Amino acid sequence: MSEPGRPEWDDAPSPDLLETARPPAWRRPWVLGLVGLFAGVVLLLSRTFPGLTSSDTPATASATSPQAPSAAPSTTEPNGQAEPPGTPRAQPVFSRVTDPRAGISYAVLPGRWRAWDLPAFRGFESNTGYYQVVQTDAPGGLYWANVTSGPVSSTARVADPRSAARRLADQLAAGYYPKHVRRQEVQRALNVDGRPAYLVRFLAVFDRAASAGYTAKSELVNVLVVNTGRSSLGGLYVSLPDTVRSSWSSVDALLGSVRVLG
Repeated sequence: MSEPGRPEWDDAPSPDLLETARPPAWRRPWVLGLVGLFAGVVLLLSRTFPGLTSSDTPATASATSPQAPSAAPSTTEPNGQAEPPGTPRAQPVFSRVTDPRAGISYAVLPGRWRAWDLPAFRGFESNTGYYQVVQTDAPGGLYWANVTSGPVSSTARVADPRSAARRLADQLAAGYYPKHVRRQEVQRALNVDGRPAYLVRFLAVFDRAASAGYTAKSELVNVLVVNTGRSSLGGLYVSLPDTVRSSWSSVDALLGSVRVLG
């Protein structure tokens, strides 16, 4: 895959997205039914608590070559979609994700997500976060939606979040997507808990021939890099294919939920 060309950067002042966005809220469904002709009313309360235990994942292997998933029956997502058969059965996540190595915490998007248990993406020293497998038979193996964070690796680290975010976004785009063009690109300086940050966002529209075999044909990509005051910059990588398009409207709230750890 050829490396995408560098777009023109839009450095004009813009509103701080993180000052106004609100984190998404969870809904807890319940079902009430009558059991038996003379039986009383039985209340069935069904709760899906996606939960998280953070752990550091070694960054020595490529995230495009994870271990083969264990066989698992298809389960139904809250939006009515079924998980692909063979989806890895990692620990579910809920509430907030805290990443002490990246120095940030953030909310969990609505939906059923699993704690990140795959190798770290290139450009990060480690990854914490969550993901959802959207295709098990994509070219090269699994294909997933993910929200992951980690300290930006030394190969991508530079003095300021702006340069680091641009470089990291280019590295991720070149390494983890079919050949594509960037649409609706946004690049802006932000403020996260009083710390300087920079956001790169774009819609990756896949080349038709290059994306043969992929269910997704485009992907919403967000790369946020925060100067947390630590020796490494903290990065947040949000990658949502159009197969989970319903999550796109919650991305601003997710970004608005990011906090710097004390």
